[in-house]
Amino acid sequence: MAANAVHLPTPLNVEEISRKAADYDYDPDIPLRYWLRTADAIQKQAQSYQRDGDDQDAYLFFLRHALLVIEKLPTHSEAKLAENRKPLAQANKVVHRNLKTLEELRPGINKRHQRYEEAMARRREEREKAADERRRNGAQQEASLADEMDGMNLGGNRGDSSINQKRSLEAKEHRDLAAKLARREEKKRRKAYTAEQEGPDDLSKHIIEAGKRGQQTFQDRNDRRSSNGAKFVAAPPRYPTVPQKSDFDMKAKSPPTYRSRESPAREILRQLDSGPPSLPPKEREYSQSPPPLPSKVSYDDRNTPSPVPRSTTATPDVNPRDFTFKPSAFLESGTPLRTIFLPPNLRSKFLSFASQATSMNREFLGILCGTLISNAFFISKLVIPEQEATSDTCEMTDEVGLWEYCDREDLLTLGWIHTHPTQTCFMSSRDLHTHGGYQAQMAESIAIVCAPRHEPSWGVFRLTDPPGLKHILSCRQSGIFHPHSETNLYTDAMKPGHVCELPGLEFEVVDLRK
Repeated sequence: MAANAVHLPTPLNVEEISRKAADYDYDPDIPLRYWLRTADAIQKQAQSYQRDGDDQDAYLFFLRHALLVIEKLPTHSEAKLAENRKPLAQANKVVHRNLKTLEELRPGINKRHQRYEEAMARRREEREKAADERRRNGAQQEASLADEMDGMNLGGNRGDSSINQKRSLEAKEHRDLAAKLARREEKKRRKAYTAEQEGPDDLSKHIIEAGKRGQQTFQDRNDRRSSNGAKFVAAPPRYPTVPQKSDFDMKAKSPPTYRSRESPAREILRQLDSGPPSLPPKEREYSQSPPPLPSKVSYDDRNTPSPVPRSTTATPDVNPRDFTFKPSAFLESGTPLRTIFLPPNLRSKFLSFASQATSMNREFLGILCGTLISNAFFISKLVIPEQEATSDTCEMTDEVGLWEYCDREDLLTLGWIHTHPTQTCFMSSRDLHTHGGYQAQMAESIAIVCAPRHEPSWGVFRLTDPPGLKHILSCRQSGIFHPHSETNLYTDAMKPGHVCELPGLEFEVVDLRK
């Protein structure tokens, strides 16, 4: 799928990254609404990599988003439906806003690749010289020369930060570092997001600000009259409430009209190949300021009796620009899966919310949301959506409300959690079809099943890929429990897998039910 992880550890040039960006599976049989959410997930991942200073992955995901939205989605069989025209137009606006970012990233990427190639050439030359030296002076100098070479970076001198690579760390061996990073980055990003989230085209905000300026002018005029002895008392002006714009509107300028006969996506690549034009001052564009959030229940597991595991290796400084977490597992196809860090006490908190439904033998669900930091996902929100349930099913009734909340909070949807009040811990046919929608959007998405009256009482699962994901997405059978011809449909995502419990990882419960 389009949102699969493609981490680039070696400095590549723009042409090489572009080839990787175009290398993804596009299945037109998957409903368009899933592809639109996939595009949104790709966009958010690109922004996360850019914040972490990972220009290569940021460029790849921004470009992959452009190719998907401009080249693939317009050909989808559902693209001409009236209800899909506006989301597609909005996705196109995001692409054209990102063109400036691609142009800004491009020179640095090529320059870093050039320096990398030059450094590699110097290193090969030094190795050849070292080999000649060993042949002349004998084998006694081999160990010291090898140690010297190992201590050199690619630039041939220590401290050449322009080509030094990030340290790649095993996520499960550095959980204490991950917990510190999550706390620091969550506060930092939330502060930056809140300060910069107003976009230049946010009409509601501009009208409100204009009202404030008008009110201040009114007050200044009244103060001057009072100082001159004039008595004038009036209530401050009252302004009408301005309806908020859709949170999905990314507030970008309208796309230009294409005059070329080549596809818009290929024209974008051709324009980028011609080099960037002079750039206007940089602007950060974010979605509009969120309205007051629904009631929240703050929670963390800092009082958990389980101690934070100690790393077996030295812990580097907590700076996401200096290191990256390695993928911790792989799909059956060989595609790497980035680590998902899971708060250990999230299940118990979720079950407390589900207790009333469980006592009535009704299923209950929640949505797992979080952020991407240093090439790993951190679950930071457990969202309880509007829902309706029976003893064997549970479905959201306000999916749009969930997506709007995630867009406001700049969150990625990382999966879901639900109960089996009367059944054992497994993935039913309905569960598999539900999870197919999540995993189609992001390969790392997980499903947590809680069966409080049975053992095992819980499990973390994902669809196999292949064959599970494509088999489920192509299945047109209905019914809660229906058979599938394929038996290898899902697998454990935790033991072994890409999911890791992280003591010290704080999270928040957000209840969207009315």
